[in-house]
Amino acid sequence: MRDDASRTKPWIWWLVGVAAGACLLFILVPLASPVITPPKYDEFVVIYDAQRLLNGQVPFRDYFSFLPPATYYLLAAAYLPFGGGSLTTGRYATLGVVLLGWLALWSALKRSGWGARDALGLSLVYPLCIYPFWSA
Repeated sequence: MRDDASRTKPWIWWLVGVAAGACLLFILVPLASPVITPPKYDEFVVIYDAQRLLNGQVPFRDYFSFLPPATYYLLAAAYLPFGGGSLTTGRYATLGVVLLGWLALWSALKRSGWGARDALGLSLVYPLCIYPFWSA
């Protein structure tokens, strides 16, 4: 039997989760800025092709691309409220997709039997270790 002093209070884990989320955003959000991470030459291919979709062109009929069309449709959907594409919007849309993928991965790991903390730790490998190098 455990005594009360050795048990961790639930609010502490909530506080740890909030701190981890704040650190995650503190690390990832500046990486989306073109000022901190200069543009790479091939980033504009995706932005240009997403803009083509907004102008009514159809991938592989009106133009060829080496990337799957879902990439352009997702980015064009992010551009639609703004009326056009920009590198900053494209990077923040990518960040949003990465964070949604991280939440989906965390949820899937928890549902598959992993503990909440273990699932969180394992799922953080994706946004913290893969996303910062996407522009390298």
